[in-house]
Amino acid sequence: MTPKHGLLFFITSCLSGCGQMYQGYMKRGLSLLLLFFVILAVSGFLGLAALAFFLPVVWLYAFFDSYNLRSRILDGTAPQDEYLFGLS
Repeated sequence: MTPKHGLLFFITSCLSGCGQMYQGYMKRGLSLLLLFFVILAVSGFLGLAALAFFLPVVWLYAFFDSYNLRSRILDGTAPQDEYLFGLS
């Protein structure tokens, strides 16, 4: 697999789950994106500000996971594309 462009990769990594999708891991990226927006919707509609505490946690996990995934792709040890959290 050819390495992706650095600036475009950084921009997509700043959006939760999009960095994984940019690298071809659609299931993994979709599960992170859905988790982020479900937490956002539930905390907004129900007024649970304590639940919104997990938004930066999910965002940071997705950001650093995309860079970890990139290094594993370049090393040739990339995992298969699967949904996170047992959603398959």
